[in-house]
Amino acid sequence: MDLRECCRMLDISYRWVCEKILNQELSVEEVLLYYKGKKEALRKMEKEPIRLENGTRYNNLAEFCTALKIRKKAIYGYIYANDCSVSEAATYYADRQVVSEKEIPQIGDRIYTDLRECCKDQNVPYRWVCNKMLQEDVSVQDAVQYYKRKQEKRQQKAQRQVPVKGKMPEPQPVNVLGKKYESKERCYKGLGITKKSVQNHMKKTSCTFEEAVVYCYEKKLEKQFEFRGEIYKSYNACCTAYNLAQEYVAIKAKREKITRQEAMEKLLAQRESEKTI
Repeated sequence: MDLRECCRMLDISYRWVCEKILNQELSVEEVLLYYKGKKEALRKMEKEPIRLENGTRYNNLAEFCTALKIRKKAIYGYIYANDCSVSEAATYYADRQVVSEKEIPQIGDRIYTDLRECCKDQNVPYRWVCNKMLQEDVSVQDAVQYYKRKQEKRQQKAQRQVPVKGKMPEPQPVNVLGKKYESKERCYKGLGITKKSVQNHMKKTSCTFEEAVVYCYEKKLEKQFEFRGEIYKSYNACCTAYNLAQEYVAIKAKREKITRQEAMEKLLAQRESEKTI
């Protein structure tokens, strides 16, 4: 009945299972067996020797992780994300380690002895810096400066959006969907949409305020979910109201080729029958 509990018992990622079911139109059993088989195969592979391209050999994955100070979970995460072998994941992390140690980071007048310390001090993600150096063959300085510039631009943008202290401008009336509102804030509240969604759509499409409001309002109506004569803000809100797992409802509806409303009715009926027993 509970897919989340099943994944917990098998020590498999619940999110990965749900995504594979929905994206590849597979049954729950097929996906669970796929990840269970992959996990068993990885356990066998982690006991096998690892040989890197530079000739370095490790007796098993545990020895490799200890030598390079890498968590096993990081290796597994890379394998699942990139669908590769243990050796390929180990080679990636070994290359990343070499890249991070090949030169002494110097940012401005300061010289660092450790890249992690450098990234922490400069407030940039260590993993991103290593990946940029590895993928684009750039220096430590260039990679760190690249992410520093990105952060500075983000901060400058945030500062520009801070309102200047002083007299607030008078609210301007707007006319949307044939109705006049005293201000944009009243418009957002009246139509039940957010200022952020309107601004994001205007930025993305370079449209007018009125066009963005109409788009967001129509999207809101599309998102509404009707069940048992009531209209809910969204499908997720409806599932929460009836204490049903939205992923499980979606999977059941897709697997049995029925609507989500019908899937919810079946699950609620099943719950009631179990109570009577």
